[in-house]
Amino acid sequence: IRGASQGQTTYTVQLNGEMRDVFGQKLGKDQTLTFKVGTAEPRLYGQEQIFVTIDPAVKKPIFPVYTLNYPTLKVKIYAVQPDDWPDFKQFVYERDRTNVPGQPPGRLVFDKSIPVKGPTDSLSEVDIDLSQVMEGQFGHFIVMVEPPIADEQQRYWQTILTWVQVT
Repeated sequence: IRGASQGQTTYTVQLNGEMRDVFGQKLGKDQTLTFKVGTAEPRLYGQEQIFVTIDPAVKKPIFPVYTLNYPTLKVKIYAVQPDDWPDFKQFVYERDRTNVPGQPPGRLVFDKSIPVKGPTDSLSEVDIDLSQVMEGQFGHFIVMVEPPIADEQQRYWQTILTWVQVT
């Protein structure tokens, strides 16, 4: 049985006794099963691409990330230029190869913890508004989003790092 479960919830599943297994055998009698789901482990999800272009038709350029059970997210945004792309690729390579954060190219224009609004144990979308760091209608940014956890390895593997182009 699979599905999008909700944390801190009890599920009841009723199985029909006529149901057959992979060998054609019947279950025999109706069954009721109960599953208790505890609190979900905190997680941070985002774009899997290293380069994202924001749709030019949108009124407000946002970079969405998705989180589960984190009260805040640490967000850093660096303003960059297309010429910084090779340095960014090198930064990502070194970061992945050595697990040493280093410093991305560009100019740090945003460095804050932002609150996550959403119910506990539910996946919440957090929209990072890029219009607040843009100078004009276009821009290139490195967006780094980290979960608020002390364990460096866990934080490293859940960190979202993306070059975002607003055109």
